[in-house]
Formats: sequence, C-alpha cells, structure tokens
Amino acid sequence: MGKPSHPKPLWWAGALMSLGMAGSAAAFIPPPPPQSGVDCNATVYAIDTVVCDDPDLLAMDRAVQRETIDAGAEPPESMFFEAHETWFRRRGLCAMVEAARDCVAAAYSERLAIQKALRTNPTPAATEMKCSPPPWNGSVRASITPEWVALLDSKGSVRGVAVPTTKSGWRPVLGILKSGTKKLELRSANGGIRCQKGKMGSR
Repeated sequence: MGKPSHPKPLWWAGALMSLGMAGSAAAFIPPPPPQSGVDCNATVYAIDTVVCDDPDLLAMDRAVQRETIDAGAEPPESMFFEAHETWFRRRGLCAMVEAARDCVAAAYSERLAIQKALRTNPTPAATEMKCSPPPWNGSVRASITPEWVALLDSKGSVRGVAVPTTKSGWRPVLGILKSGTKKLELRSANGGIRCQKGKMGSR
C-alpha cells in the first residue's frame, strides 16, 4: 500500500494560483477565502504564523486593514495596480522565500504606501509626463513623492502606484528604479517604463 495522502492546506492552493500553476492538483483545491488581513485565531497561509509571532509585522497587518477602509475605492486591477485580495494572496508566497520576514515586511510596506497615495489624493500635485512605452492610451500624469509615485490618466484617476524596489525577495507590481522631478524609470510586470516631464508629442 502507498503512503496515505494528506489534504493540502488552503495557503498552498493560493500559492499555486498566484504563481499561475495550472494543473489537476490545483483544480480540486478550494481557493482561500477573501481576506483583508491576518486572523491569528485561524491562519490560512504559512506566512501568517510569521506575522502573528512578530509584533511589528502584526502591527503592519492591522494598519493595512485600517487603511483598506480609509483609502476608499481602489483603481481597477491591471498590470500597474494589484487589487487588495490579490496582493494578500501573493503576500503568502513570502513563506517560500529564505528571508520570509523581510519579504512580508516589504509587502506590507508596499501596500501601506499605496493606500497612503490613494488616501491623500495625488491629483493636484501630478505633472504631465511622456512615457515610453506608454502605459495606456492617452495622457499620463505623475505625482512624485519619496515614498511612492502615483500614475494618473487624463481624467485624474489613479491607474497605478509605484514604490521603491528592495532586495527583500518581494517584487512590487510597479517598482521605482529611478525617481526625479523630471525623469522616472519604473518596472512593471511587462518590463521597464521610462518617463520624462513634458506633454505627449512635445520635444
């Protein structure tokens, strides 16, 4: 007789989905329930135990949960913006990184910066930019701070928020490689984006 099989934990299914690993194993495992933060009385992901055992990480988790309410509506999910539930599932993959604590701390820092950008309304401080390749059709405006760069469309709607990249093992959906008042270099899932101050079509 072979070894008895054991049911996979829910966080394992979430990790497979976040990695895009299709297959019969993932097909029969229910996805993890929607969450905005960690429940230390009923952890779902392996990384949750790291968070619950670390007061600083747990405080960051609670801050993210509060900011999720205060930040209001999110932009549509795209290659430049990750919906909160998608981010929370992907954060679970930090359990597979050697420096798991650094990875999940960077994940929380990214989300807090994004939530702050949404809450503070970056529209008034946004500057017209020329970007190559253009992230979308139409004009691009950028609001640049030391913590984040918000990208807005012609209607003043936030389409993405970039944060500084780190060597923690966590990769932001939209990362800042270089930032200045006149030039930006960002990295998305589709590659690099270079922007400079000025309107589209201007030299």
